[in-house]
Amino acid sequence: MTKDAGVSLGLHPASSAPSYIMSLPSKAAICVSIAPSYSSTTSRLSPKGKRICPEFLRAADALNFSNCYLSFIQTENTENMDTTTPKIFEGHQAVMPYLIVRDAAGLIKFLELTFGAREISRQMRDEKRIRHAEVSIFGSTLMIADATTEFTSMPAGMFINVADTDATYHRALNLGATTALAPMDSDYGARSAGVTDPFGNTWWINTFK
Repeated sequence: MTKDAGVSLGLHPASSAPSYIMSLPSKAAICVSIAPSYSSTTSRLSPKGKRICPEFLRAADALNFSNCYLSFIQTENTENMDTTTPKIFEGHQAVMPYLIVRDAAGLIKFLELTFGAREISRQMRDEKRIRHAEVSIFGSTLMIADATTEFTSMPAGMFINVADTDATYHRALNLGATTALAPMDSDYGARSAGVTDPFGNTWWINTFK
């Protein structure tokens, strides 16, 4: 644990589970609940919280948090934060998914056939592996690469708007995806479904009425 990080033991405000309140050098406070399981009373808990930031990783490893859950992150002193809109490369957005998978070319083909993705660029690492590729889906850019020993496969979850949820869902299944959520009318006004593609990513498909 870094010497600038401080840790104190308390109780989780919702579940009364033992918790560590961790103050980090980056002015963030992280509450880590040593809860035995996920429950509705701790609906904001996220498994595998050690992936959140390097500071937390070092501190959690030092404290041997093997089954901990991230409860919340509260950033302090944000009044001095620079909120100037950064310069963004043409065709990109401020936040873009970067999907690292086994068989990046296969994922690109899946996205083309399922969502009508358009490949923008592709740079090869060698004859078979993609070092960096970009595709556009309805104007949103996704970055894709083949996994390596240094950059291992990293599945992600995406929320995507489409013209026809049911048709998109069935296309994905025909291409090897599995069901995460069968098509249904959601309580937020959309026809919704979910699929996990053959490369480990989950797509939450929505058509708003």
